[in-house]
Amino acid sequence: MSIIEATPEVTRTRKFDFYADPGHGWLAVKRTDLQKAGVADRISRCSYQREDMVFLEEDCDAGIFIKALAEQGIKAEFRQHHTDRSSKIRGYASYAPQSVTLDLHAGEYHAQQCDRLKTEIEKLKDDLAFHREQLSAVRKTEKSVSGNAVIDALKAAFMWAKVKISPAAGIVYVTVNVSAADATRAHRTCEALGFERRSVEPCDGNNIGSALHSDYRKFDAPTIKLYLIEEVH
Repeated sequence: MSIIEATPEVTRTRKFDFYADPGHGWLAVKRTDLQKAGVADRISRCSYQREDMVFLEEDCDAGIFIKALAEQGIKAEFRQHHTDRSSKIRGYASYAPQSVTLDLHAGEYHAQQCDRLKTEIEKLKDDLAFHREQLSAVRKTEKSVSGNAVIDALKAAFMWAKVKISPAAGIVYVTVNVSAADATRAHRTCEALGFERRSVEPCDGNNIGSALHSDYRKFDAPTIKLYLIEEVH
């Protein structure tokens, strides 16, 4: 996830949790944070909600919120959490703005509801178009994986490890699980394949236990993002 820099007039910073699985990522914020930032009605149904927490999808909604904070002089910082399995966030309810009780005459109320529904319908049409475009991009990536020299070389080089390949829109996510004893061999293999090492961080213990994950990238067509998961215990 790319961090949007705040304006020069930064008055304070705030930390948020960012959760990711091999296919997507979400920024966890409180619903009240969205309301204070003035963007509660700009968040799409691609994001999720659970009780008073909202999980903003990384492609659009998270950026809207971070930009709003920046305009208020607040710089967002992130605590990264990654799992190599499908995130439980995907099972939460789709985001919906919190309902507000209206003290209006019946005619005014229904007129406002009609306008609101029209706006939501247009937004859903935009969401549908976006997801169709994303689906098309995923299908294109899936086709490019078949017979891809880099992917074939990666699978051959890691025949001794557990490898999971997940095509997405314009990017291929690869998860490689190795034991602590094989970690050095795995890192050398990544380097030999031309992958660029970006970071090393503890994995989310709530999801996959005691382990470290290394973030590797290879900017080919398509881009390949490789998570090397090495067991610590």
